[in-house]
Amino acid sequence: MAKKDTRSTPQSILIIGASRGIGFELVRQYREAGHSVTATVRRKADVKKVDALGAKTIVFDAVKSPLAAVNRAAGHADIVIFNAGVLGDRGKVGDRHSAAIFDQVMRTNVYAPLRFMSAVAGKLAKRGAKLAVLSSIMGSKHHMATSGAVVYRASKAAVNMVARATALEFGPQGLIVLALHPGWVRTDMGGSDADIDVETSVRGLTRVIARAKLADSGLYFDYTGKKLAW
Repeated sequence: MAKKDTRSTPQSILIIGASRGIGFELVRQYREAGHSVTATVRRKADVKKVDALGAKTIVFDAVKSPLAAVNRAAGHADIVIFNAGVLGDRGKVGDRHSAAIFDQVMRTNVYAPLRFMSAVAGKLAKRGAKLAVLSSIMGSKHHMATSGAVVYRASKAAVNMVARATALEFGPQGLIVLALHPGWVRTDMGGSDADIDVETSVRGLTRVIARAKLADSGLYFDYTGKKLAW
């Protein structure tokens, strides 16, 4: 990956899923660096706290809201980060699995980013923009050592495939697509025993995105810039 860091150059950023955790911290750090940020939240109750960071906030359910508002924002974006996602449960293969939870996880973690990318990838490619999808090392077969959270793992493996397919289709037109593992982060999802705080994760993620070049499109990195095996 190239070493040039362009985080200090003012850019237009679109973040899908910014009400808390990594998404909220992405807004904070990008705004602190002087970038223009448009961010989505699923509930109206979360608008005020994101607005307070100086972002333009859109109420948007990544699974079912009309795409018009974020489609317009994507038309002006230099960097788009799809962060919306859910854990579901931590069940193993031998546990009982709820069809409702399975549907929620797959629709949120796979269908929602696919739906979004289908709408915006073409226009982002024309801008030579960057599109990052927040995945997880839990979606890597190579790094898998336990069977816990099997549905979540499956969803992240699937969204990695969506990111790779998007890169193959739109990379030749100029779009840089990344699948990113943020680390095991101390958030509501990651829990209090996680390895790193959200500030460290996001500093790394923004650095990886800033340094990415077209040759990196379709690859899978962690927040330190280390390339991950699928």
